[in-house]
Amino acid sequence: MSAARLITLVQDTLARTVTLIEGTVQRCNDADETLKQAQAEVDAKHTHKEAAITKRLQRATEALNTQFARDMKNATTKWMSKSSSLNEHADERRETILDESVSIRTTAAEEAKEAKWLADSMYEANINNTEQSLERVTKHLEEAKWRQNAVQEQAAEWRKTLGMPEATAPEQQESPQSPESPSTEEVDRKLDHADACLEEVRGTTKHRFMQNVTQYTGLIVPTAIGIAIGFLTVHGAIAIPAGLSLGVCVFLLIRFNARRTRWGLISSAEQLAVEGVALADRRLHVAKFRHNRIETKSRQSRDTKHETTRASLAAKIELAGPRSQRRLEKLDAILQTALEEAQAIKDETESHAKAAKEAAATAAAEAAAHARQKNADETKQQLTCATETHAEAWTTAVESWTSTQEQIHADLETISTLQSNLAPHWPSWDANWATQELPVQFAGDIGIGRIRCTVEDLPSGLPSDPRLPWTAPAVLELPAAIDFQGRGSLVIEADEGSQAEGIAIMQAVIARALTTIPAGQL
Repeated sequence: MSAARLITLVQDTLARTVTLIEGTVQRCNDADETLKQAQAEVDAKHTHKEAAITKRLQRATEALNTQFARDMKNATTKWMSKSSSLNEHADERRETILDESVSIRTTAAEEAKEAKWLADSMYEANINNTEQSLERVTKHLEEAKWRQNAVQEQAAEWRKTLGMPEATAPEQQESPQSPESPSTEEVDRKLDHADACLEEVRGTTKHRFMQNVTQYTGLIVPTAIGIAIGFLTVHGAIAIPAGLSLGVCVFLLIRFNARRTRWGLISSAEQLAVEGVALADRRLHVAKFRHNRIETKSRQSRDTKHETTRASLAAKIELAGPRSQRRLEKLDAILQTALEEAQAIKDETESHAKAAKEAAATAAAEAAAHARQKNADETKQQLTCATETHAEAWTTAVESWTSTQEQIHADLETISTLQSNLAPHWPSWDANWATQELPVQFAGDIGIGRIRCTVEDLPSGLPSDPRLPWTAPAVLELPAAIDFQGRGSLVIEADEGSQAEGIAIMQAVIARALTTIPAGQL
């Protein structure tokens, strides 16, 4: 194998070891960091989505609560408006019923008052009529008595004139033919008849003259006839006194008849006046009886009407009270029913609002739960994907770690085999050089030292994960060589303080080159 191969293999081994350790650590760290970032991003995204879901749910809940409060307020407002309207209408209707009841009582009282006034008016009218009639009858009786007194005074004067005995007070007996209630005409007729009798007794001047003429004619004619017969006959002495006596008798008879007629007329006048007064008195008694009867009947009728009016008023008032009470109770029942219906509508509206709110809240909660579940699934999927990617990265890193370590093992073995050519075996100074075999070939590599690499001292250090065990030596010791036949070169940099060490290193490399190259090939 050429020197380029050994140097390249050493370089590759070192590079592969460092690259493996640092690359694997970096790759694992990157995978872990990527997983952490992915988890952080997924968690952040999950948290953001959860916050968004929670915020949407809160907004939906607030909107539902706002709508529910609005619906409840509307239901309460409608219920209060309906209740207020019903109560106002009921109050108006109640006032109307009470007003109607008061109106019925007032009307009944007015009707009773009017009926009482009418009954009192009729009573007073009847009493006034009967009192006026009684007053008229009383005045008529007084007039009749006055006329009777006048008749009696005239009759008394005629009695004195005619030499009649004084009249005895006649008993006022009711005539069986007299009516139960004589009229004014009947009384006046009696009194007028009495006045007529007295007028007939008194007579006119002509009538008195004719009466005197008749009386004296009755005296003269018989006397004249007797005288004439006395002169014409031989019995004149008898005829003349007889004629005179006859004339006197006729005169006296006529005069007696006239006196008797006057006495009868005076008695008739007195009797007619008494009968007229009796009729007027009877008429007064009848009028008083009728007045009392009418007054009694009118009073009874008035009292009956008053009682009837009071009973009717009490009945109307009594009916108005229970009727108004029944109407008020019916109104209260209707109002209670209407309020219960309004309350039922309010309860139904609130129930619907609650049901709608619960349904919407349930739907929002289900949507939020679905979104959370979806977010959780997505998060789980993303975490699974990130975990799988992380696992794949680790698997790749472990596989690369294992395969690279195997390659390092193989390279170390190869390097261990090749590094024996860097220092050919020389016999010792006291050995029999003639019998020893000397190197005859030159591999082209000149060892200039050893490269010691402590794996744990690398900047990245060994991985601590048990999945990445380090199976190679903890310290890598590799030969340091230069390509003497090719482009190999060695540059030593030193300052004034390390100049001696640099020279020592150069001398050592020259000595190693002299001892490595076979004899005759330098």
